[in-house]
Amino acid sequence: MTTTYQPCPFCGSTDLRHVSETWDQLGRQEPLIECRFCDAQARREWWNQRSPMAEVTQIMNEVKSV
Repeated sequence: MTTTYQPCPFCGSTDLRHVSETWDQLGRQEPLIECRFCDAQARREWWNQRSPMAEVTQIMNEVKSV
């Protein structure tokens, strides 16, 4: 099964790679996705979890109005 990952939420790059890094204090290795452009990382199961775009737009508009 091949998983398609969304672009990086920080820079928009689609140049991603799979890495394993020590993630927790117990020294367990966790599979991560890493952006090769900005080095953002997240656990593989979290990478595609994003807020719906309508919610993001609403929050951005609220921040701009402050």
